[in-house]
Amino acid sequence: MKPKNKNKWLKIISITIVALTIITTAVYAVNNTKIETSEKTTEIVENKLSELSLEKNQELKSIVTSLKARKQTPDEFHKSMANYATFVQIYQPTKTEQKYITELVTEGYELDKLIEIYKFWLDTDEDIELIKKIYNAYDPINEEEDNHWVEEVYNQITENKYGVLNREQIHAYYEKGLTRDDIITANRLCRLGKNTITEILDKRVSGTAWAEIIEKNYAKSTKKQTQTKGKSRQKKQYQQIQNGTEILDAYFISERTGTDINEYLDKLSNGETIDQEMNEYISEKTEGVRRTLKQQGLWEESQEIKEKNNKAKEYLKKKAEENGITEEKINQLIDQGYTELEILNASTITKKQKVDVQKALEQKRAGRSWKDISQKEVQ
Repeated sequence: MKPKNKNKWLKIISITIVALTIITTAVYAVNNTKIETSEKTTEIVENKLSELSLEKNQELKSIVTSLKARKQTPDEFHKSMANYATFVQIYQPTKTEQKYITELVTEGYELDKLIEIYKFWLDTDEDIELIKKIYNAYDPINEEEDNHWVEEVYNQITENKYGVLNREQIHAYYEKGLTRDDIITANRLCRLGKNTITEILDKRVSGTAWAEIIEKNYAKSTKKQTQTKGKSRQKKQYQQIQNGTEILDAYFISERTGTDINEYLDKLSNGETIDQEMNEYISEKTEGVRRTLKQQGLWEESQEIKEKNNKAKEYLKKKAEENGITEEKINQLIDQGYTELEILNASTITKKQKVDVQKALEQKRAGRSWKDISQKEVQ
């Protein structure tokens, strides 16, 4: 089964990784997020820009050496480095996973394709060697004809054992009351190998809630079970959550931030979204990435990116003006080294709290997160 579009969260990540343009939707609301220690913390790469230092990260150094040996054009090299840097920051591969990818790159494997396969692999319960298997079975013709080539190759390798729906089967499920999101959720979930796509969809047709279906599949998964162990309370209101992909996205961000999954499920069950949390996560992870790469000669903006960023900056400045910040004040803050995105985020918070935007920005520069600033009155 190959859905035509990815879910909202993956779209946001894709935009960030491909272009590294300023995120225009990252504005934050007040909420109360409790940060806990994740069971994966000891393996996860810390969110430190030192991870992108050639002096401190041997994996990065090896990848740079390998890519330069291939005599890529400057734009190709810079694009690959931006892709890799944001991949490490957002997806937080473990040290072991980073090393595995690095070894393949040094053997001649293409970095960007390995990253694309890795993201797909996260939804499976397969050993990491699956990445190499998919790459080796890759056919350039498939990629040109279908942007879901990774899934196509995966289905070939696994002989469709987890189920592939044809058009008639999809429409049959629509007639039973299911939605396109249901199909996409089941498609992602069946890759864990605990239930086929039809078994998952049939449970949904019978009335089983996505929250229950997803938790049970995760609990059986070697890779995913740490995301549910000792955390899920399966509150009655979770049965009301209709969007399965949002639940999957909630598990993704929960594992990487250490935030209790139930906090996200509570929001979803109240009819809210977690878009703001997703946007903040991406913004916090990618903040300073380009600057760090540029300082080491690993990245420069192409003309196309410059034009996109200029348009994005103008958009952000306009939004900040709508929040009550004058053009003169915005330009003053930019001269002080603040970005248009930081100014917009601060203006969104200070508009609500009726305080000076400069104070919010100073607290951000002092090390506080936007979420923390938004939760407490700006002093």
